[in-house]
Amino acid sequence: MSILYPLTSLTIITFPANEITFQDNNMSSLHQQQFLQAIVGHWESLLRDLAKQPLAIDPFLRRAKIRRISYGHYELMTTQQVLTLMKLSMEQLNIDGIGLRIASRLTIEDTGALGFAMLGCKTLKQLLETIIHIPWMTSDYVDIRIAYDREYAYITAEDRSAFWTPQPYTIEDSIGHYYLGIKKLLGEQFDKDKVSISLSYAAPSYKHLYHQYLGIMPTFNAASNQIRLPIEWIDMPISANESLVANIAAKHSAEMNQQSRASTSCDQIRMRLYALLSSGVPTMEQMAEDLGFTARTLRRRLHDEGKTYKQLVLDVRMQMANEYLLKTSLSLSDIANLLDYHSAPPFIRAFKAYHQVSPSQFKLETKKAQSEGDWA
Repeated sequence: MSILYPLTSLTIITFPANEITFQDNNMSSLHQQQFLQAIVGHWESLLRDLAKQPLAIDPFLRRAKIRRISYGHYELMTTQQVLTLMKLSMEQLNIDGIGLRIASRLTIEDTGALGFAMLGCKTLKQLLETIIHIPWMTSDYVDIRIAYDREYAYITAEDRSAFWTPQPYTIEDSIGHYYLGIKKLLGEQFDKDKVSISLSYAAPSYKHLYHQYLGIMPTFNAASNQIRLPIEWIDMPISANESLVANIAAKHSAEMNQQSRASTSCDQIRMRLYALLSSGVPTMEQMAEDLGFTARTLRRRLHDEGKTYKQLVLDVRMQMANEYLLKTSLSLSDIANLLDYHSAPPFIRAFKAYHQVSPSQFKLETKKAQSEGDWA
């Protein structure tokens, strides 16, 4: 009997306790909700499509404490509720390769702020580095890392879920989602014959579904779960599509309207900065117009919340810098470029003023502290 297996997530930005955090639950929920809702919506439509007779889906949702507002729309939910839903489904339904099936249904529009950020990237390298710094669910389930050598770029997924499942949903969904997303954004430049996927587990009984949904057959029983791309691809331009941008903007705006009462102006600005920074820092006037305010109104709201626009831009830049330093092999020049600094020196000066240490020292000390914590 094949099973539904638990929900994956992309890596979240995490920082040591002495560093700035991402405005905690309110803001992280803004980034999580659209993706969580999309996952459950695709889960529901998948079950309906596969059912040979009417299937009662509501009992699964109720037991997971997920409340449906309408088809594909639900009350605010947590990652744990979605995991519970998948676990309940796993124990009772006979569906092969649900991780692959859901990954094939996910769209860039489903990813909200990340969708904006992805479409703001000019090259595949920017795309790869941008993907991992948008806060999603939790790195406790899947940790995504990116590395390069002279021949290849590697996307590696490590399953960090706290519970065992009969089939590797977390890896199938994350690897499938990354692979299919890159394929879509590269368009005609993508050549599946130059890409390889390796998976650390044995080939499942439904391995034919990998070829059906991904177009290639992975290597099983490998040392890690990894997508390997030719290194020359990282400078390829990303295919932007005006209708796709419009769709993402519509979904993003709807989500923000639904949650604006629960979020502050600071929250909304941070969310937009994460999506727009790779294309350049917008002026406060541009940001105010995007939010539907005058610059004077936005300045007053930020003052009431104890912040300035300049401080918010710096906070987001430094949060992203932390992630790039700890999770990638990017040079300081590349990081400066992604954060919209014109060169490395002004980035280094800003980082040192913010953290009281240089980027290199920050990276060294943080990794040392993490290593000592692992041995504690």
